[in-house]
Amino acid sequence: MGRPFCGRCGASTAFEVFGCDECRDKDFAFDGARAPLQYEGVGEELVHALKYRGYLRVVGKVMAPLMAGVLGGGRFDAVVPVPLHRTRLARRGFNQAELM
Repeated sequence: MGRPFCGRCGASTAFEVFGCDECRDKDFAFDGARAPLQYEGVGEELVHALKYRGYLRVVGKVMAPLMAGVLGGGRFDAVVPVPLHRTRLARRGFNQAELM
């Protein structure tokens, strides 16, 4: 990601913290989260290319290396895809989160 982030929810912050204003008072079933990019600008374009135009090569060539960089060899217990509703799965033909 390259810029400071919240170590709990993964949101961009002015400086690195664990528990930002957005997540500090929320009860999560996990200790922390990371995101390889923000869902705006180029990040939004990449996600849309994958989800709505079926550009599966985006996963291997762009998104997978970004995700690996976010993990950075650190300790983590799991990488978990968000389930896709069965009607969306049937319409799209794949779960983009599962591919990543």
